[in-house]
Amino acid sequence: MKHCLFDYVFSLMIIIPLILISQQSEITIDAGDHQFLNWEKSQSLKLDGTVSQNDIKMQWSCPANADVKFKDRSDPETSVTFPRPGYYLLQFSSQNQDGRIIEDVVIINVYKPNTYKQRLADLANLMTIEEKISQLANEADAIPRLNVPKYNYWSEALHGILDVGVTSFPQVISLGSSWDPDLVFRVATAISDEARVKNNIAGKGLSYWSPTVNIARDPRWGRNEESYSEDPYLLSCMGVAFVKGMQGDHPYYLKTVSTPKHFIANNEESRRHSGSSDVDMRSLWEYYLPAFERTIVEGKAYSIMGAYNELNQVPCCGNEYLLNDILRRKWGFEGYVVSDCGAIHDMVQNHKFFDTGAEAAARGILSSCDLNCGSYYNQYLQEALDLEYLVEGDLDKALIRVLSARFRLGEFDPAELVPYRSISNEKLDSQEHRELALEAAHKSIVLLKNNGILPLDKNKIKSIAVMGPNAAECELGIYSGWPNIRVSPLEGIEKKAN
Repeated sequence: MKHCLFDYVFSLMIIIPLILISQQSEITIDAGDHQFLNWEKSQSLKLDGTVSQNDIKMQWSCPANADVKFKDRSDPETSVTFPRPGYYLLQFSSQNQDGRIIEDVVIINVYKPNTYKQRLADLANLMTIEEKISQLANEADAIPRLNVPKYNYWSEALHGILDVGVTSFPQVISLGSSWDPDLVFRVATAISDEARVKNNIAGKGLSYWSPTVNIARDPRWGRNEESYSEDPYLLSCMGVAFVKGMQGDHPYYLKTVSTPKHFIANNEESRRHSGSSDVDMRSLWEYYLPAFERTIVEGKAYSIMGAYNELNQVPCCGNEYLLNDILRRKWGFEGYVVSDCGAIHDMVQNHKFFDTGAEAAARGILSSCDLNCGSYYNQYLQEALDLEYLVEGDLDKALIRVLSARFRLGEFDPAELVPYRSISNEKLDSQEHRELALEAAHKSIVLLKNNGILPLDKNKIKSIAVMGPNAAECELGIYSGWPNIRVSPLEGIEKKAN
């Protein structure tokens, strides 16, 4: 018993000092908060690193740029000078007593107002291949080490934001019946006001997959209500007005990103996911393309959505003639292309155009379809690289185009520089916007035949019958939000009659 007790005490005598040594050797470091630096005002700033033990040797470094100068690399709170605007990752590191390297990083976003390309290039160079691929999906992952937040590119604003507590304007086919592009511009301006409010208060994405500028060519098409007209000229005028209202008029910042869709000839009702829209060149250029061309060239839309279907036997989201030759080379488009949801998947599973996901993903990237709504890029781009179907530089082109939009939306700038950050929350479903919606509804009415019935004289009417399954419902149409107040036909007629 004594022997056992002695062993126990002796063991404690050994273990306790070891624990103390272990605790003493445990070092924690913090590189401090991420910072902005306005290059036009200063090229230097003070860092705010901290270390848990004063006698530990520390080291600041900037692995990606040797021209960054530290006043004292071993001082946690040293000052640092930058050679140019850029996106800098600084490392704060030390070696533990057991030889283990411990480090923390901090991002210094050195900006020159109204410019972003050098910062974006730096950010892209800091990313791993896995991180680059993660940014090419509609739900882009956060990259905490680079201070890149997550971002959702999928929002809808066909005739109002697809969200709660917003203003709902007349459906698009009704707005087209107004023949009033200025009205559409004012409607889109109101929608983008509310989009900015939703972003300011809830972080909602600012990339909107609207307008629909496919031709309303056949009354049997199930999505006619999304289009302004069957006439290419009117459709073009309305589409341009909508894009301009959504994106704003600032020379640098985008209010939102507007995405005309679905490029191109997406009017096939039953076989969009597997069939081909076979179109002769005259019809393509005179009928189907004009609205897209004008929203890109005149409206300056910063994004466009590729369609599910094939154009002349080649899937639109892998169609180099459509996306590279026409869109980029002929029209000079510099924004990003997003696939319709599942369109890259369709190239394998439905169109049977490719045998593997890696082939389809590579073809999408090489055809300038930069962003995939779906999972195929995340699943197969690494395999496509391994098989040498494409190279990292091809990913970089897509990445730069996609992230350019986020920079121009002001996401990587101080809030006070972005004018749209100051839009009042009172704009959301405001009385001003409700009155605009009413004006738009009035101007959208088309009276086909009257025979002297209208206007009604309620003094001569004894009773009114409101019939049909939707008499007491308030159906706002496809891609509609949920405004705070909705009035059914029955409610409206009762109020007017009384």
